[in-house]
Amino acid sequence: MYNIVLIISFTNAVAVVNNRVLYHFTVTYAENSSSFVFINNEIPVPLIEHELNDIIIVHCTNNLQSNGTFTIHFHGILQGLTPQIDGVPFVTQLPIETQTSFNYVFRAYPADTYFYHSHVGSQSVTAFVPLIVNDR
Repeated sequence: MYNIVLIISFTNAVAVVNNRVLYHFTVTYAENSSSFVFINNEIPVPLIEHELNDIIIVHCTNNLQSNGTFTIHFHGILQGLTPQIDGVPFVTQLPIETQTSFNYVFRAYPADTYFYHSHVGSQSVTAFVPLIVNDR
């Protein structure tokens, strides 16, 4: 039997099942911009905060206009078992093309305070958000 907890923050729903946490991110440009990105039409973009060793799954859909590509770099998170999703375009992964999706799956380890952000071109200075891994 599965225990399901639903956490709702404004426009974002997160499902937690057996220490697996699923986020749905939809990426768009801010109005009248070709470099400043929104995630789920939110500023600031959604905070990720979980317990040590939770499995975090981020389903990211790229809805950027004009063939804008996108990646997410989870700065400081150890990607020892998942280096192919480290979010550095053309180094550790191919960029997510417009109107396509990509799943980031990684373990929340080690406990600390990190951040995540877009990592393509001038987007890399936008969407900076804390990623917190707690160790009770």
